[in-house]
Amino acid sequence: ALLRAHRDEYWRFWRWVEDRVASAALTGSIATPLGWKMLVGDLGRAGDSDWITGETTLQNWSMQAGGGDILRVACIALEEAGVRIAFPLHDAIAVECDLADVDEVSRATSRLMEAAAEAVLDAPIPVDVKVVKPGETLRGRKGHAMWGIVERALNARHPSRSAVCR
Repeated sequence: ALLRAHRDEYWRFWRWVEDRVASAALTGSIATPLGWKMLVGDLGRAGDSDWITGETTLQNWSMQAGGGDILRVACIALEEAGVRIAFPLHDAIAVECDLADVDEVSRATSRLMEAAAEAVLDAPIPVDVKVVKPGETLRGRKGHAMWGIVERALNARHPSRSAVCR
């Protein structure tokens, strides 16, 4: 019922997805806006054979891989602008700076990420900024339990460096 409601509400998006899947099935490949290509086997359920491309894989691929294009362009732009990238994280980029520069770096990062989306998609995508100051973490409620598992494993493996994980 939820997927049906989503399809009804966002029918233009789903038409685009269906067109992308049909084109990939006909041509044997699908590409991102910047040309990163995936070869496509026969459509079916993943696991049916060695050369099956699942329909849901194709339905998700354009959004996920297109987001990857945007992220790569944004990382290049940030690097060229002298912004220190700590790490990319799914659809985000963590940057680091001195506390005195946090407002300026946040604005520059947001502007460059929005420009990357515009360059790749010819459409704006708003960017949220979350500032994490010394002593704070990115962990949400769900992340605390998982980080505890990771931290214990790292500390058990490298007890002399346990302070790094705290």
